[in-house]
Amino acid sequence: MDADFFPDTIPFGSDWRQCNNHWMFAVGRGGSNAGRLFFRPNTSVSGVAGAWAVFGATGRPTDAFPRDPERPIVRLDVDNDVLLAIVEGGLVYRLLDAFEVDPKKFEWRKSWGWPFDEGPQFRVRNGFHQLCVSSAKEWSTMWTTDLDGNRHHRFIDHLYCLSTRDTLIHHNDPWTPGDWAYAFPSPERGRLLPARGAIEGLPWGINASGGVLGFIAPNGAWTIEYDFDIAGGNPLAEYVPKPLPSYEGVAPIVRFERGARPVRFPCAPWRHHGSLPGPCTAHVQVSPEWDAYGKVIPGSESRVIRVLGMNSETADGIVGYWEKKLAEKGWRFVPWEGYPVSVVRENLINARPCEYGPELTADWVSGENKGVVAELLGFGDRSNFFEPARLVIRSGAEEASLDFYAHVQMRTSRAGRAVARFRGRRQNRWLGSFVVIPEGETPSRALLKRFFREFPEDGFERLVVRASPRRVEIIKPIIPLNADIANAVNRLFGKRLAVLRKK
Repeated sequence: MDADFFPDTIPFGSDWRQCNNHWMFAVGRGGSNAGRLFFRPNTSVSGVAGAWAVFGATGRPTDAFPRDPERPIVRLDVDNDVLLAIVEGGLVYRLLDAFEVDPKKFEWRKSWGWPFDEGPQFRVRNGFHQLCVSSAKEWSTMWTTDLDGNRHHRFIDHLYCLSTRDTLIHHNDPWTPGDWAYAFPSPERGRLLPARGAIEGLPWGINASGGVLGFIAPNGAWTIEYDFDIAGGNPLAEYVPKPLPSYEGVAPIVRFERGARPVRFPCAPWRHHGSLPGPCTAHVQVSPEWDAYGKVIPGSESRVIRVLGMNSETADGIVGYWEKKLAEKGWRFVPWEGYPVSVVRENLINARPCEYGPELTADWVSGENKGVVAELLGFGDRSNFFEPARLVIRSGAEEASLDFYAHVQMRTSRAGRAVARFRGRRQNRWLGSFVVIPEGETPSRALLKRFFREFPEDGFERLVVRASPRRVEIIKPIIPLNADIANAVNRLFGKRLAVLRKK
């Protein structure tokens, strides 16, 4: 075995070398080993001895799928108990239960998406890059923390990626259709772009672990907890958009038990970890932290973010990575001889200016309807934002305003999109949204109740938005679900509260 390519430790993962606390994995890069998967115990963490060996009979996912052609693995990513292998042609395979001590219990899986993770195999196509896998399980990440500080169990695997078509971060859950229809904005309301890296095979710009996504720009490091469930996309979960008392009990995010605590909306926004701690590249890694016994330390705050760099830009500078846990304030530098000084120095981003994409928000105004004019300030039709838009209602001398949250990026099925293309029209975007009504019997509250038409007394109003680049409809839905049929019913029978156009 090549000692350089099959090392004893993997402190910074790449497209062909990854590890969890039990195992290390590597994809051969040349000769007869090219495209084959190898593995060995992660001895430095688990204490279990072992040598590198080919995985399975061939080192390729075809062991479990004899009808599949043998295709070499071209990319690899690992988080907790999930290994993601992308073969030539972009087909995605998952190796599940990668925490098992006995590798015979590992399970290759190629199905993806609805229904119930049994849909057709997922294929990564051109235009999407920086793919990373995140596994948040009860035995690893344990919980997520909502905006009020309440803890909730999470059990969700996720993919995140960047697109060449927009500035959003796209994500996908193995229980959702195999496409990139779901997305959320980068920091600074979606305009800040991640810094690009140039070292072959290393993750740059974004990386994820345990539902925590890391983002690197010249103005520093950012993280966010974000996935399909805590964004409000799971119809089986209970989400309540109003203040909740903090509590210490841990309740599962998919709620079947009576009296379980709901998730507070919206999810927490991007978190800035300050300017770059020293000479840094754009190559970032988010990893779990392991204790002295080789176990994953639970909780998102124990995730470790690492950035490849140097301790000094001088000629005798040492290569390594800067790292910190999310809860820590300071960074520390860890020497690592993974890359030559000259290569790392050429890729430093400290002197680069920040890059920004187009403005994703706009101000909208409706025509007068029964004496009422509505304005929606700072709303974007391209994604769900963590900072609310402002909804202003005016009727004569009366005026009321409140926060307007778009929290669920509602989707259209492939069939629905195909019909829209066949008709030559761009498909409108559907988003779930809500407003929280101020307490107290005030004139502004009375105006809001009239506007929302018999607003219920539970403190908030569930709405949906049908948005296009030039038109926004705020609808009180009949069916507040995330599907084509619900969208069609709401379009026909939902109460249109306002139809707005760009100012």
